[in-house]
Amino acid sequence: MSAFYCHMKYYFLPLVVLVSFFANSAYSQGNVLEDRETLIDLLGNSLACRLSEELLIDLEREPLYAFDGGNCSTVVDIASQESATTIFADAQCQTPVSFSPMPQQTFCTLALDEQLLGDGGGLSRTAGHPEWTLSPGTRFDLGSASLRGLSQPYLQRVNYKQIETAEGTCNLEMRIYKNSIAETGLKPMVALHGGSWRARGFGFLGLEMTVPQFSAQGYVVFAPFYRLIDDKEAVPACHNATIAEVREDAADALQWVIENAATYGASDYPTVFGQSAGAHLATSLAVDFPEQIANAVLFYPPTDFSDFGLRVQDGRYTNEEGLGILEAVLGVPAVDIDLSQSPIPENTFPIQVLENPARYPPMFILHGLADELVEATQSTRLCGALAGDIESVPDREVWLQQSGLRDIVGCDQRSSQLHLIREGDHALDVCVSGNVLLQDLCLAGSVASRTLVADSVASAREWASSVATTRAEQREALLLEQQAAEAAAADLLLQQMSEAASQQTNDNVLVDSTESAVADSATMVTENSRSGGSGSISMTGVMFALFLLLCRLHCAHGFHALRNFQYTGKYD
Repeated sequence: MSAFYCHMKYYFLPLVVLVSFFANSAYSQGNVLEDRETLIDLLGNSLACRLSEELLIDLEREPLYAFDGGNCSTVVDIASQESATTIFADAQCQTPVSFSPMPQQTFCTLALDEQLLGDGGGLSRTAGHPEWTLSPGTRFDLGSASLRGLSQPYLQRVNYKQIETAEGTCNLEMRIYKNSIAETGLKPMVALHGGSWRARGFGFLGLEMTVPQFSAQGYVVFAPFYRLIDDKEAVPACHNATIAEVREDAADALQWVIENAATYGASDYPTVFGQSAGAHLATSLAVDFPEQIANAVLFYPPTDFSDFGLRVQDGRYTNEEGLGILEAVLGVPAVDIDLSQSPIPENTFPIQVLENPARYPPMFILHGLADELVEATQSTRLCGALAGDIESVPDREVWLQQSGLRDIVGCDQRSSQLHLIREGDHALDVCVSGNVLLQDLCLAGSVASRTLVADSVASAREWASSVATTRAEQREALLLEQQAAEAAAADLLLQQMSEAASQQTNDNVLVDSTESAVADSATMVTENSRSGGSGSISMTGVMFALFLLLCRLHCAHGFHALRNFQYTGKYD
């Protein structure tokens, strides 16, 4: 029996882990797995789901707390809780949260159900609600960069958007991951899954097992789902979206994160991250909202629909899966592509970036030269656009003639960079080693190549955090400079107003003294006239005094008019 179990384990494990890759990517892998429904039924089996636990690794997690005998104490094994429990996120037991476990069977059901995954129906629409859990998906150590030594983040699920369509209400889920529920001073990241804009399964699995890489760098990771351009997954109300509507969902997710990041202890502008189609959406956010984005991390992104179309037209691009995806996005056969028609121009990001490269946030791009689905030229052109000259970075064919396993290209003076992996295929950051399967399934290539991919992934996460922090400091310094300049201008204005008020007082005193002198002269003349004396005060003196009064009054009004013109631009 034990021998049978061991034998079956090595056949079930690749199915459990890679089912969505083969099934949801059946457009390109249909010759490997033809009976998709049979596999889905098989993977619903509790034994297969239990066996997939062999792929999970133990990760440390930040403690939660509960009252024990009147004292606030650490909950030793929160993952073993069997039901929802009220506990606390802080060591003082001041921040209550509700923790509900996510057993492996629940995770498998949720991940493999085509309509449940990403459906926000039934989830709270309130950001920061107290319910948290732990997803087994963040413990799958199936990336080129290992999760060992990292922490498992906690998970909260929210309904961030509802759309009324002809098929009903499409509810979209947002998943929020953070290492410590109570921690503040973190950075936000919007992470978008791949799947050719028409699938969620493997794309989201690949995204979720990458989350710990970024939460370890002080990020709160916000992972939204979006509508799909196909009708194979999600509820019918979320089917058959246009690429513009998919981008609209990504934009709404970004705004939701900006509005609610502080609720989760994050501040400043978000980093955007994506893989494949998710990287396209991340690029669209960086291009559409450059003032709201800190930086972008893009893994094998399709960024240039015009270049895709040109390569299709001249016969350089022949990948069948890619042609099928392009036709689904454009709604016309590949041979009928019109490069001037929507949605091609608005999804040709290098041309848009080229108009003013300094306007856009720094970007870290990772791409495999062996990728025939999304060719690396899509990334070289974006890197060139950031440099101010699209053709300044050689395309894929030139790089393939080089002998090295990895090339790193600096795209601009703001730290944007492109990592090209010679042996890397599409999804090169996924790597299931031979100690798990009967043979390696590592899309990064050879052992030497996967080491370089792991290094590039590590570099991406460190780059993202460092650049986001630097740009936040630069914005803070600029804000302080602006505030100092405004304060100096206000001080100068107050000084000028004070001087003007002082001058007005002096003018008034002068007028008052002149009026007094004239009045005294007039009194003396009157008295002298009544007494019949000749006196020393003549009418000439009185007239002179009156003249002096009029002169002073005129001068005082002139000073006042001049100051009024200085401040308002108008004479009074």
